[in-house]
Amino acid sequence: IDLLFNLMLGFATMFLLTLAMMSANKQQQDSIKKDVEYVLRIEWQGNSDHDIDMWVQDPTGDMIGFRDKQRNHMFIERDNTGTDVNLKDPAHINEEIVSVLKALPGWYTINLQFFQKRNYPELPNVRWSIIKMKPTIQTFASGTMVMTQQGQEKTIFRMRIDKDGNIEKVDTSVQNLFVLKSLGRSK
Repeated sequence: IDLLFNLMLGFATMFLLTLAMMSANKQQQDSIKKDVEYVLRIEWQGNSDHDIDMWVQDPTGDMIGFRDKQRNHMFIERDNTGTDVNLKDPAHINEEIVSVLKALPGWYTINLQFFQKRNYPELPNVRWSIIKMKPTIQTFASGTMVMTQQGQEKTIFRMRIDKDGNIEKVDTSVQNLFVLKSLGRSK
């Protein structure tokens, strides 16, 4: 009986310690708030194995892409290479996400590059969106773009941010190609 009582006491103590550690971890996670102003997101066919890259150039000329995933106030949160495709999973999503922590005033240019065409027969149909995170989460603008050949670069949109961090204008008519130039493969 003493042995069973001590075992029960030991399990109860371990259970209480586990609960205390889980509670402390939850409080720590809750205290970390994601302080992001904008999320830039692209998505293409979930069963596609093509590799589409999103590049962002800020008003100072700094840019991020798969080679440089973080710069000052921007970082790539998800970089999809198309190699994690599970054709049996209908819920799979191909996406890339860039977070802008503190928007600088001026023009941001967001480009796509059709980095690698693989086995999927259809061309990538890329859906894009600008999501404003503050004060509430809302999709500010969205659209679609078809990429037609490997190596192709296109400007999805440019957005002008004012001094208060608000979007003044979204322009989808201008092509400002900077990716291939920066990679040393200008067309």
